[in-house]
Amino acid sequence: KIDYFCTFTRVKLKKEYFYWKHQFRVWVTILDKCHDFHFSLSLYATCSVCSVKILVKHEGKTALHDHAKMKKHQSRVQVTRQTKAISSFMITKNSEDKITVAELTSTNHGVRHGHSYLSTDCGNKVSAKIFSDSEIATKMSCGRTKSEALVENVLAPFSQQRLAAELQKAHCFAVCSDAFNSGHTKLFPYTVQYFCASEGVKYGLLDFYDDSNESSEAIFKQIGSITENNGLSVSQISAYGADNASVNYGWHNSVFQKLREANPQIVKGNCKCNIINNTVKAANHVFSAGGCDVEAFVLKVYSEFSCSAKKVELLKDFCEFTNTKYREILRHVPTCWLSLLPAIQRILECWPALKFYFVSLGKEDCPSIIWTFVCGASDAENVDQLIARRTDKFYGSKAKQILRSLLPQQQEQFRSLVDRFFEKAVLYLEDKFDFNDQVLAHIGCLSRHEGQSLQWSELEVLVEKLALDVEEDKLYGDVVILNEVLHTIPTDLTPDRKWAYFFSKATESTELLKVVAFVFSIPVSNAYAERVFSHMEDVWSDKRNRLSVAMVKSELQVIWRMFGPIKEMQW
Repeated sequence: KIDYFCTFTRVKLKKEYFYWKHQFRVWVTILDKCHDFHFSLSLYATCSVCSVKILVKHEGKTALHDHAKMKKHQSRVQVTRQTKAISSFMITKNSEDKITVAELTSTNHGVRHGHSYLSTDCGNKVSAKIFSDSEIATKMSCGRTKSEALVENVLAPFSQQRLAAELQKAHCFAVCSDAFNSGHTKLFPYTVQYFCASEGVKYGLLDFYDDSNESSEAIFKQIGSITENNGLSVSQISAYGADNASVNYGWHNSVFQKLREANPQIVKGNCKCNIINNTVKAANHVFSAGGCDVEAFVLKVYSEFSCSAKKVELLKDFCEFTNTKYREILRHVPTCWLSLLPAIQRILECWPALKFYFVSLGKEDCPSIIWTFVCGASDAENVDQLIARRTDKFYGSKAKQILRSLLPQQQEQFRSLVDRFFEKAVLYLEDKFDFNDQVLAHIGCLSRHEGQSLQWSELEVLVEKLALDVEEDKLYGDVVILNEVLHTIPTDLTPDRKWAYFFSKATESTELLKVVAFVFSIPVSNAYAERVFSHMEDVWSDKRNRLSVAMVKSELQVIWRMFGPIKEMQW
């Protein structure tokens, strides 16, 4: 709606003002509202839209009618309707702060949920249309370029600074890293694990960089540089966590040895889960030689149904025949070793139908390794028991019953395979795992079980092995306080949350906090760093392949550090 106004200086015109106001109410209004139309002392009306004067001395309202019908005037009115007044772009300081917060919140929401910047920009424009009466929604301007700038220059630095501030307050922290190839780019995350006195064990992504040089010297220099650039010190690092590659934990020229030279208190935080998996995988070669390679069996079953809709339909028919719920066969990736157990469990859930399916194919058309498993099992329970307990030296009562149902020759063959399996597993563990690690041998004293008090003699040995600088007199007093209130700590909490509950009440137990913070900062696996790469693949997808490494780093820092719902964020 375009408003115009007229001022009347003669008595006759003033009498007709109210009539004209209704007649031309679309474009005539009073003076104090806008500056579109006014009358001068010579009884001329000036149209500020067309910049022309209209004589109203003789024709009066007819002159206004005629001018309003002109194409030039109508064209100018249409342009004016589509053009916002400059006052609409003027923002007060209070409104500007609210709009800034709204833009940051919208951008953060888009990053956390994997939206593209074009999608976020489109959403803001739609909100401006829907909430047209909102001063904030209509004045939000957050295009793709601006959103990227907010993430890279505001949200990510804020996240990194907040994490660095927490690490400065923490007594110590562990550095965890890994390497990942994305095309021709070699990527490294700098993740941390630390103990917070109020929340327990926490994690964070401090940096994410690319480096074509993956030598131990290059990784060590990057760790030192990132640590110092964030106001931290290598002396605060309690452990180094990574996979068990020689570049990380070799005896002579590894990253761990170089960090140990800079800080003698650093302990190993290598991935114990990876060692266990490699142990089972190495020992499984015994079963592979006997034609019972479980991993190959899982891969073969998946490949049977992964690319054939016809075979899947047949399997669904067998599921209906055996009264088994159909579940999609899961894919196992050998490099992602945690995917093996879910894949095995899914096969066992569908085993009755799978067995009928492969038997219907016959020996000639069925893959040999699958036929070995199908013909070697009498029913699903037998397969479940033999596979589920294959890594346990004690077979169990049900396994014994299954063995009794086998022929004596088959029983002896199974026992022989299991014995060789454990023998190879022990040899691998003795070679790859350091059983003489004195730190791991004594940290169990901090595991608070129900009703179990902390023994001073055990804690004293642990402090000596860690070479921590603590006041023993005060530390002993902290132990006494802990044992007195041990019964008040909830038993349904995880060990780190139990300690956090204690320290939230006993705020003066600072010496005991030093020991607990050091121990709980030691990583037991490299899972957190691996999850960073999983999220990186979601952020740096095929549809968003033009993102730079710096932009990927910024988005990952926002995702992995902005904990809690957006409504709880404080800017």
